[in-house]
This record gives sequence, structure tokens and C-alpha cells, in this order.
Amino acid sequence: MIEQFPSFVHPNIWPDAELPELSVAFKDCGSLIVQVGELVAKHCDKYVKSKSPNYEEGRLLRIVQSSRTCKARLLHYFDSSAGESQRDDSRVDSWCGWHNDHSSLTGLCPGLFLDKEGNAVSCPDPTAGLYVYTRTGKTLKAVMPSDCMMFQIGESAQVHSGGILQATPHCVMAGKTNGVTRESFAVFMGPDWNEPMNVPEGVSPEQAQMGSKVEYLPPGIPLLEKRWKPTMDFAEFTRQTLSSYYDY
Repeated sequence: MIEQFPSFVHPNIWPDAELPELSVAFKDCGSLIVQVGELVAKHCDKYVKSKSPNYEEGRLLRIVQSSRTCKARLLHYFDSSAGESQRDDSRVDSWCGWHNDHSSLTGLCPGLFLDKEGNAVSCPDPTAGLYVYTRTGKTLKAVMPSDCMMFQIGESAQVHSGGILQATPHCVMAGKTNGVTRESFAVFMGPDWNEPMNVPEGVSPEQAQMGSKVEYLPPGIPLLEKRWKPTMDFAEFTRQTLSSYYDY
């Protein structure tokens, strides 16, 4: 499995000698987000089932609970004065470009801002942070209280629900944060590599993609219709998606 699916099942690598407490804290935080994600998934499943009788009972919850591919990631956004000649702080996606997560459900911790000495500080620019793109074409800042977590729908949940759930286009803006970095922690809860990327019986592929047409997406997000087919499994969908965003 490691040879066949290295991006899914490669063993973790921890800096235990330099930072022995990281792996414990990382797993504790990740586990908490997944536990809350299970509660979110239950409500998503109830909602989809009420709209689509042929939807598999509890599918998103099953995926979150049983998947062997959940990934957590520490995210570091560089001081916006680094690489100043390349960075355009006037762009809303200056810290992280517009994209959809291709997994099922993403859990996020609030962003943490640090100065050059590593001290937590208030964000020096209220425009900096996470932004989402609404179904009416508006760009909104996603404000998260410091004691909360946030969840985003991914493209796999959109496909499996037949388009009733919609993936959340999002990006991160640097703003004017010279001397300050942003740190975050995200957990991507996705299906196993062999999970079928099918829609509920009676739902057309076109219905599942309604929210992923050009008119509903900010620039830079590859269209779902160019990356997904109902005959795929999650491994193939992942490969197609990564190759669309990167030279993969």
C-alpha cells in the first residue's frame, strides 16, 4: 500500500529529537477536530438525506469515522515582507491562492499571528486572514473566535451528496503584516483511496457539479468537470486534482 499510494499511507516523520512534544500535541488537536467533525458530519448527512432519499445513510459520518487517509497539516504563512518583490498584498489571495479542498470535510483552528521572536500578537492588519467565496459571488472574510474551530465542505462531500453540499472556495490574504507570520492547523478528513466517487442513485453528474461552474468560482480553481468522473475512486480523483493545481 505504501508503494502504491505513497501520498496516502506514508509513515509520519516527527522531529522528536528537536521538538518531542510536537507529535503528542499534534495528534491531540487533530483528534479533537475529528471528534467534532463527526458531529458536523451527522447533521450534514441528515440534511442531505432529507433532500435526496437515495443518499447512502450516514455516508459522510462513515467516511470521517473510518477513513485511514485523514491528514493534519501545520500551515506557516511567511512574514509578508519576505520576498517583497514577488508578493502583491493588494490581492485577496496573496498568502494562499483560491482553491477548494478535494477531501470531504476540513476542520480548522483559528489563525495564530507571531512576531519575529515567536510571541503571539494581535493581527496588525484586520484585512489579513481567511476568505471564502459565496454562491452569490461575494468575497467574505471568515472571522473565527479564538476559542472556536471552523469546518469547510470539500469536493468529495459535494460529489457524494449529489451537489446538495457545496465545496467552499477559500484563500488567505496577507495584508500589511510586515514582521508577523500566520500559523494555522488544518485537518483534512477524506475518503479512503478506494472509496467510489459516485453520486446518489438518480442524480446526474451535472447536478453534482452545479456549484462548481465558472460563474460560481473565483479565478484559479480548476473546474470539477475536468478532474472528476463518477467511475473514479478517491485515489484517482486526488491524482487528477493535484495535477490540475500543480506540476504533479
